[in-house]
Amino acid sequence: MHSLLVLVAFEVASFAEAATGVIFRPGDWYK
Repeated sequence: MHSLLVLVAFEVASFAEAATGVIFRPGDWYK
C-alpha cells in the first residue's frame, strides 16, 4: 500500500512536470 502511494506520487510529479514545465524534485521533499 505504502509503496503504491509513492509510485502514484512520482507519476503525478512526472505528469505535472511535463504539463507545467516545472522541475519537481521529490527527493528534496522527503529529506
